[in-house]
Amino acid sequence: MSFKKFLNDFATQELELSGFLNTDFGKSCLDLLNKCSDFCNEDPHSMKTVLEILPKLIDKMPLSPITEEDEFREEDYSNGENKHIIKRCVRYPQLYQDMNGKYYDEKATIFITTVGKDVHRSYLYQKKYNSKKEVTLPYFPQQEEVVIQV
Repeated sequence: MSFKKFLNDFATQELELSGFLNTDFGKSCLDLLNKCSDFCNEDPHSMKTVLEILPKLIDKMPLSPITEEDEFREEDYSNGENKHIIKRCVRYPQLYQDMNGKYYDEKATIFITTVGKDVHRSYLYQKKYNSKKEVTLPYFPQQEEVVIQV
């Protein structure tokens, strides 16, 4: 039995047991798995890699590097007491160019803290813990995770 046939049978059974098989969602899942299997020549590792695109799209993360060819729009920016104009990236609004021509990703680092069983993820803008980082183009956003021990 081919991998594609095995995968389709397994997915059909699981979608039926979960109540999704006879829904548009279930049909879309089977169709996506079949098309992905064809695209990746039935290679499970390649399929998983290709399907990693979906969470990135849901999180509105670019799939290709941001370059100087991307659209940047001017906007007023204030960091408390100083106001100036920056150019913000349309595809990835966390990226902007300051008035000196430097590029920054405001959410380059996410800080993770745990209190008991609770996990907190947050962006911080302090001297010691700063989510904002200077970057260069072409730039491919990849958020760094830093665990803070409390």
